[in-house]
Amino acid sequence: MPSSYHFRPLVIAGVALVLASCSQQEARQAPVRAVQLVTVVANAPATTEFTYSGEVKAQTESMLGFRVPGKLKSRLVDLGQRVGKGDELANLDNTDYNLSAASAGAQRDAAVSQFDLAKADLARFTDLASQGFIGQAQLQRYQVSLNMAASQLTSASAGASAQKNQLGYTSLRAPSAGVITGVDADVGQVVSAGVVVIRLAHDGARDVQFVVPQQRLSTVALGQVVQVSSLALGVQASAKVVDVAASADPITRTYVVKVRLSADAQWPLGSSALVQLVSTQASTSAPQHAGASLLPSNAVWLDGAASSVWVLNPETMRVVATAVTVVQVLNDGLLVSGLQAGQEVVSAGTHALTPNQVVKRYTF
Repeated sequence: MPSSYHFRPLVIAGVALVLASCSQQEARQAPVRAVQLVTVVANAPATTEFTYSGEVKAQTESMLGFRVPGKLKSRLVDLGQRVGKGDELANLDNTDYNLSAASAGAQRDAAVSQFDLAKADLARFTDLASQGFIGQAQLQRYQVSLNMAASQLTSASAGASAQKNQLGYTSLRAPSAGVITGVDADVGQVVSAGVVVIRLAHDGARDVQFVVPQQRLSTVALGQVVQVSSLALGVQASAKVVDVAASADPITRTYVVKVRLSADAQWPLGSSALVQLVSTQASTSAPQHAGASLLPSNAVWLDGAASSVWVLNPETMRVVATAVTVVQVLNDGLLVSGLQAGQEVVSAGTHALTPNQVVKRYTF
């Protein structure tokens, strides 16, 4: 029994060594966190970069519906199907419209017969009037009859054409080549005129739609060039702001913005994209301070009672906590001093970092 006590310290020391080695191995295997960085520019116009999440949409998207009411007889396309210009997409039961067109056609034929008869009568009685067998008053009555027959023929022809058009409206056709992005009615459903049945995204340029909060509306302008990254394809392209909503959403108080990609950027419809927008504030709204730089609000964090930022050491790829002084609070960031131009500062996720933590640059 006494000999067993001599081995206990050795066992305890061995366990401690094993635990220490495991802790070191876990520390070595800690994942490297990807961080977003901004470069410090001292005494420069107040510049901030914002990233928004958007959705890729067709430049033109038609919500197609029938111009006449009726019962949906057949739907010839499905969601995601490609169609060409003029292809039939769906049609209504046209039985009643066929009958109406036939009735209008018969009325037009009757009006044609009446017109021909009135015309022949006028010609015949004009000849008699020239020979003195009838008077001018009677001849004028035949002229009036011809005029009335001509008016009835015009009305009947217009009615027949209208009914023919109504019959044609029972067939829904694609106004342009594109992709079916929505189907809102099924066979057998009774639809009213103008109700959306099929949604068609036209071929051509793509737009990216996103929203900006009202406090950042001044950072967006028509014609502004932005950088857009496709999450589906992993590519980046330049785009131009083509539309900014005139009024805010009544619930979220955000403004819808559309940017247009080049014609060759055929990104998948409905896919997600990241829009990088650079805001430049004039010196009149953001006074310059010697050695001060504008940083995103998320880049500055409190280290006790002092304000600090994580500065990247590019040689070791480690972050170092650096104290800064907040000079001025702006609408879209903080003007701080205590940094040198060219330094890279972590702009997001600062709460998840620790001193001297190894990181890597986040790329889209």
